[in-house]
Amino acid sequence: MSSIEHAIANERNSVTMYESLAKKILLPDLKGLFASMAHDEQYHVDVISAVIENPGAYMIYQPDLDNLSRIFESIVDCKGLEGLPRDVVDGCHEAMKNEEIVLCRYEELLANEENKVTKSLFGKIMEQERKHLSVMKDLCVLVSEQQSAK
Repeated sequence: MSSIEHAIANERNSVTMYESLAKKILLPDLKGLFASMAHDEQYHVDVISAVIENPGAYMIYQPDLDNLSRIFESIVDCKGLEGLPRDVVDGCHEAMKNEEIVLCRYEELLANEENKVTKSLFGKIMEQERKHLSVMKDLCVLVSEQQSAK
């Protein structure tokens, strides 16, 4: 499997994981965070698939890097995090690890990509993946603090 195929597989895994987490959550802000991340990941699948079908095609991709921060800010004040089921807490940690793996895949892609347009596109996706990782790290810390305080 090539690096780009691994990247698509990891993105699809991310979509499934975030959709699953969103379905398990009753807290609207947290559900919204996971739904937004699933949407971002599906868009990454679509963008990468388009690049595979038409290498070097110019695509405008401007990720909204502030959207997740806005959603996360509302979660910080959210009541109910202390009561999250264990599988959701574990899912948050799994999602964080998955984001780390996805970032590694994009680093491989960037190192091996010769087309400047495609390389730029992957760089923008990486920016959003870094944001996802940051949000997931912060969420894991927040949830852990809430869980240990109960």
